Amino acid sequence: MKVKPFKRQGLHRLECSSCSGYAYSTVAQLESVGMPSCACGAPFVPDRLELAQLLGATDAPCVLEYEQACGSIAHGQASHVARGRRVRDVTDVALERVERNRAAAARKRRLGAIAPAAEPLPF
Repeated sequence: MKVKPFKRQGLHRLECSSCSGYAYSTVAQLESVGMPSCACGAPFVPDRLELAQLLGATDAPCVLEYEQACGSIAHGQASHVARGRRVRDVTDVALERVERNRAAAARKRRLGAIAPAAEPLPF
C-alpha cells in the first residue's frame, strides 16, 4: 500500500482524546493558536501521524500506535537481518500500518453513520 504524502494545505481532522468529538483545522491555525479543546474539556489530538509529529503531539494515539508498530516490526525483522536478508525500512512499514488502520477506522465511521438505526421492540 502506497501512503499518500502529507500536505500542509487544507483541513485536517482532530479527534477528542476522551469522547467521540472531532474538529477540523488548518496547519497554520494549529501552529499559531495551538491545539483546541473539546466541549468536554479534553484536548483534541491529530488524526494523522505526520501532523502529530509536526505539532509535537507525542501523546497522540497515532504516535503511540506508530511507536508500537515500529517495535513490533523491528522484532519481527531481527532474525531476517541476522541472516543477512534485505528487509524494508521499519518506519515505512509502520507508517503503512498506521495509515491503513486510520483509513479502516474512517471507513467504519462512515458506514456506521449511514447504517439504519435499530428499532426498539414493542412490548
